[in-house]
Amino acid sequence: MPGDRHDGTPFLPADVADPERPGSSAATAMIRLARPGDGPGVEALARIALGADAEMPAGPGTFATAIDRHGGRLTLPHGTGCALVAAATEAAEGAPIGLAYACPPIQLIDQHLELGVHG
Repeated sequence: MPGDRHDGTPFLPADVADPERPGSSAATAMIRLARPGDGPGVEALARIALGADAEMPAGPGTFATAIDRHGGRLTLPHGTGCALVAAATEAAEGAPIGLAYACPPIQLIDQHLELGVHG
């Protein structure tokens, strides 16, 4: 499946910047697994997504610290969460400009375990 890379190799859609395609732009984006050093940018994007106030805290939060320690693969109670970031191809080493996060449905799993299996 395109983009399903577990080794951290960047995914670059081939048709993102096809100059022959109507509406295409010359700018391309790269999707990659977050890596140590992305923490502050990832946390800032997460705060925007959650509607947090624009003022950033003085120090890094727990999400930023986790990204800086472990990269985009975070161990969770029932599996692994993955933080993917988007970056402009020219600035692939720079700050993330987009964020996608996927994780197992932890609350659902916990509730199912509490209630037990109903036949």
